[in-house]
Amino acid sequence: MILTRNWLSKFLNLESIKNADISKALNALGFEVEAETNFANLNTELIIGYVEQSHKIPDTHLSFNHVNIGTNTPLEIVCGGANVGPGQFVVIAPVGATIANGLTMGERIIKGYKSQGMICALNEIGIPNSALNEAEQDLIYVIHSDQELMHLLGKSFAEIGYDDYAWEVDLTLNRNDALASLQLLKEIANFFNLKIKNPYSKEVKTNLLPNPKIQFQISKKLEQQINTLTCQRYQIHQELKNLNVIDDLWLKINGHKAMENPIENLAMLATIQTGQPTILIDQDKIEEILKLDFVKHEDKEVLALISNHEIVQIIGLPTAKQFAVDASTTKILAIRLNFKPTIMRQQQKHLNLSNANLQRYMKPLNPNLFELSDQVLTHLLAQYKILAAKSSHHLIIKAPPTNTKFILTLEEIKNILGFELKAHQIKKLFKTLDFKVKTETKKITFYTDPNRVDIYGANDLCEEIARLYGYDKIQEVPLVIQANASVDKTKPNLEAKIGHYLIGAGFNNIKTYSLIPSDKNDQWNLFNLKQPVVLNSPLSQAHEVYRMNLASSIVETAIYNSVNNNKRLKLWEIADVYTRNLRQRHLSMLVTGEIVQEPIVKNDLDNNYFYLKGMVDAILAFYRIDPLSISFKETKPSNNATHPFINAEITIDQKTIGFIFKLNPKFENANKIKPTFVVELNLDLLFELANKNILFAPIAKFQSSSRDVSLILPDYVMYQELTQNLLNDVQYVASYKLMGEYQNEEMKTNNEKSITLSFVFNHLDEQLTEAEINQEWNQVLANIGKMKLKVR
Repeated sequence: MILTRNWLSKFLNLESIKNADISKALNALGFEVEAETNFANLNTELIIGYVEQSHKIPDTHLSFNHVNIGTNTPLEIVCGGANVGPGQFVVIAPVGATIANGLTMGERIIKGYKSQGMICALNEIGIPNSALNEAEQDLIYVIHSDQELMHLLGKSFAEIGYDDYAWEVDLTLNRNDALASLQLLKEIANFFNLKIKNPYSKEVKTNLLPNPKIQFQISKKLEQQINTLTCQRYQIHQELKNLNVIDDLWLKINGHKAMENPIENLAMLATIQTGQPTILIDQDKIEEILKLDFVKHEDKEVLALISNHEIVQIIGLPTAKQFAVDASTTKILAIRLNFKPTIMRQQQKHLNLSNANLQRYMKPLNPNLFELSDQVLTHLLAQYKILAAKSSHHLIIKAPPTNTKFILTLEEIKNILGFELKAHQIKKLFKTLDFKVKTETKKITFYTDPNRVDIYGANDLCEEIARLYGYDKIQEVPLVIQANASVDKTKPNLEAKIGHYLIGAGFNNIKTYSLIPSDKNDQWNLFNLKQPVVLNSPLSQAHEVYRMNLASSIVETAIYNSVNNNKRLKLWEIADVYTRNLRQRHLSMLVTGEIVQEPIVKNDLDNNYFYLKGMVDAILAFYRIDPLSISFKETKPSNNATHPFINAEITIDQKTIGFIFKLNPKFENANKIKPTFVVELNLDLLFELANKNILFAPIAKFQSSSRDVSLILPDYVMYQELTQNLLNDVQYVASYKLMGEYQNEEMKTNNEKSITLSFVFNHLDEQLTEAEINQEWNQVLANIGKMKLKVR
């Protein structure tokens, strides 16, 4: 990003501030100055001249010119520029001057004509070719201005802006807002405690047009990729032929090539200052329907605006000539877009191009910059006296509101920064930065600048406080190491115990990325978590957001393995999920394919709901959860990838701790995976609900007895409901467990299944007699009878 002194001087009083001071300020504020250019020192002498006469020299491309520089006798100069002609104000390097390309002027005879100096092109006096279009690279520079130039003949070119000083600064990833020079202006004003004179804040009085009658059709692929889409009409009453020299030079110093139509250059002036690109179209040349969709361009799929099957603009490239603003245009349609960064990085990659518009489209910027962009462009059109009327914004897509309010205590700020600041000191740091800071006795409320989309919470705000306070002012303090109390390792020990158990059961531990695509994050948000952590500048669409679930990652792992012919899997992962306000520890497990495969004896065992549920029961036992408080309730599928009926919400005392489900057969077939069951548990909540009291209970010293029973029951009967009813009025059951499940074709037809349960009877104080055990067992059988279940 480039910042210039002359532009800053339009808004700030810099009389007492040196260029070196501004360099120091930029570096101190975190905007590293990579290069500085003093245009006043590039040439020893440049003056303004007026071409009075120009004649072609026969048999050459040269011309012989009489140039008035305010003296009695005009200069005679031979020039090779194809565009030189009478009536032009030009830049002259007189005899004795040394210009930026190293050439020193002398009086010479060329083709028999005396030449006293040179009429200059911009690339000869310090403007690089990269900032000039092809025509400008071979032409002399013609000065255009709305002020009278005759009285400046012979005066320095610096009189009209070529004495500027430019800083090229490197922006950190979080400061994309500084792609608008107005943001850097606020930083400089705040550093030097200067008042900003903002000419754009004054209302421009003009006629009001009705909103444009344009209908936008947006491809379904793009519906979630656009933050903002607005359009607006401007009506102009005369042609704009050229930019004023000050604006034209400022554009070139900023490294931007002039476009064919000067109004496009005005739009670029607004883009550099505000950060919001503006697409200008001649409204009379398009249909009332504009389509935003992907098209083929040089064998790549790129995003474009389309009217009546013709490309109006490939986003990031100039508007197609047949739709562009030209000398005959009176009605201008302005379109302003704000995209999700990932799709525009793909656009930039496919176009193999980096320009001012693409640089801003592909960065996370304030989606509501369209208002400021209109404000600046309106002032520029009015300044050039060509604006007749304009409409208000027609908002087609509006970005959702974001949180800009944060409340921090002074103690929190002190703990993060490591040093103490008073509330009034902190408030003073944000004087001209569009932050509203309200102070109370022990806390501060921040309303952040809407352009600072990089600020999410306390750490970001404290980093901002330290930056504005000045890193150099922070005193170095020796590190104080405090002895901490012993850490409770119950939680990690339980996780390790779960890991050992699952590995022993044949499960493989996996590690997956914490960053996943935003659509997967939303699709698999089983726990309905809010406020995802979205990256400002993700490297790809595959790593846009911190995940709020583990299920999507473990399913992706199973699919990847299945594609590589590894179709029998038992996987598990313990990892964190994230939102802006919390970080949770989750466990996910997945079983796909056969649990047991013995091809020799053809004794395969398919995985099923009850197998994975048994694993869940074992894990809940580690946390000493009362089995009677656990419930597996049928729930609706969270997305199309899960089975419409085999879904259960796992609750403990009516608190949701997890989900267990089968994948949808259509999803399994599409991804070529075998029947798959998945579970995800919230380990943090599970630990919170765990029975952490250590109980010392005597071990039964008497002989236990067991009884088994096989039941035929309907598919819909829940295990918890069954065991609770079976144990009603039964006193001496020491433990019980599910031994197995069976279902033949007849049972499938009748929506029934068979399960086998084992009950162990014992007493701590005495040996149970056979009669007592039979009495207990008869109560179990009686409960079976009450439930009208069949015993096999």
